[in-house]
Amino acid sequence: MQQFAAKNADSGHFIDQHYLRENVWPTLRNSVLSHDDLFGFHDAKPFPPHAPNRWNTDNFHVGSNTSYQAIGGQSALPDDAVQRLIFSSPDGNPLFDYRATVQKGEWRLDMPFFVVEKIASQEIAVRREE
Repeated sequence: MQQFAAKNADSGHFIDQHYLRENVWPTLRNSVLSHDDLFGFHDAKPFPPHAPNRWNTDNFHVGSNTSYQAIGGQSALPDDAVQRLIFSSPDGNPLFDYRATVQKGEWRLDMPFFVVEKIASQEIAVRREE
């Protein structure tokens, strides 16, 4: 992996996908069973009958990008500094934390839509660590 990364640095944040395409997919494709009701990739078969699982949105599907929403805010930190964000329950108990890079006095963090919904409904609170 390190050798691949050194030779393919121009792949940017897609380097993992390029690695999988070149080094894993040629073997995996020989024994994969794909269930896909949207794209039909690699001779996909329909999903067996099951209860709907769309997570309150028609945009969700198996393999979908759940981080298509973002949160953000202002920061007093300089550009390229790391802003630590602490996510907690309404009563203040820490749940998890993330870090976002500050640019032009603001931070932005792509988040799964179901976390963004909980932030909007105040089931999860977000505070910056100063």
